[in-house]
Amino acid sequence: MKTISSGLSEALLGGVYEIPLWAGFIRCLKDAVGADHVVFAFRPPMRPTREWIILLSDHANLANFRESYDSFYPPDWLPPGIDLPEGRSHSLSAALASEGEETRQRHIDFLKLSGISAGRQMRVREPSGVEAWISVARHHGDFSAEHDMVLDDLAPILRGVLRLYATIERERFAALVSGDAIRRLHFGWVALDSDGCIVGSDEQAEQLLASSGVLRRGPSDKLVSDRLETGREIAATIQRFTRDRETSARALSISHDPLLEMLLLPINRTTIAIRKPAVAVAYLHGDNWGGANRWRRLAELFGLLPREAKLAFALTRGMSLTEAAQHFGWTESTARTYSKSIYMKTGARGLPDLVRLVMRSVVALAPDP
Repeated sequence: MKTISSGLSEALLGGVYEIPLWAGFIRCLKDAVGADHVVFAFRPPMRPTREWIILLSDHANLANFRESYDSFYPPDWLPPGIDLPEGRSHSLSAALASEGEETRQRHIDFLKLSGISAGRQMRVREPSGVEAWISVARHHGDFSAEHDMVLDDLAPILRGVLRLYATIERERFAALVSGDAIRRLHFGWVALDSDGCIVGSDEQAEQLLASSGVLRRGPSDKLVSDRLETGREIAATIQRFTRDRETSARALSISHDPLLEMLLLPINRTTIAIRKPAVAVAYLHGDNWGGANRWRRLAELFGLLPREAKLAFALTRGMSLTEAAQHFGWTESTARTYSKSIYMKTGARGLPDLVRLVMRSVVALAPDP
């Protein structure tokens, strides 16, 4: 016998993309089983209950729900029925019967306080250990065998949805950390079609294009360079990639001040999400030492004096010691004294090592002062 409607299963499948999560599914389930309350919870592996993700049929009361539980239960409490078989519906009485006397009585007292007279719960687990719990409750009357079948039939769908959600969350976390590192290093990317039009990009690349003063997004999303020779080189490289995807990458120095570099690569990946196939990806690297006080980061990270930090920055940007001394109005002897202190404090073994340390190492990931 069919017990779940297509609308209920579709709401469960699509809820991972909703804001708030699964709001539509929780409403549908509440109506389908005639519940007064629905709790949809996710339990990370080996994590305390206070770190669970809890979704309610009345999500506005989530703060009150957590406050009530936190005041009634110890920090390491678990819902009743934690040891019952997963993937099937269990009555509230069966869940309570599976607990020890002290824990069972605490649950009973809380249910009385909440006015709950009947309930059902169903738990599933995905391979990495993440669990999902569905609990439905009533103030009056009990649930029927048909309502149990609704939860039982949802179990395999929920298990697949849970696996998808856990995978999305892991990838989202990895993307956030990776994206933050790329942002701090001021790297970005744009995907280009055979006409040199931008068919995809990340936020960092858009910021670099907006601030570079050299490259920009032009009419029809064309990647435009204000320097004729650079524009011709980009166009010619894209045409080579269009004819031959095995063509070697091309590195271009777009600007020195502000710094903007580009690495053009042929791309063999595609996606249905863009209107025209990309033939090239342009990785952009800009100046991640923005602002008039850019040298202050060096001073804080390495304990440099302000003058030492200014000199270190000037040296990593291509000035010779003599040029830097003239620029800052110092004697060359003074500049040489500062440079010795710089190498001692940073541990750099020479100018190339100092450039690498400042511009290409994890120092570039440090937050702005």
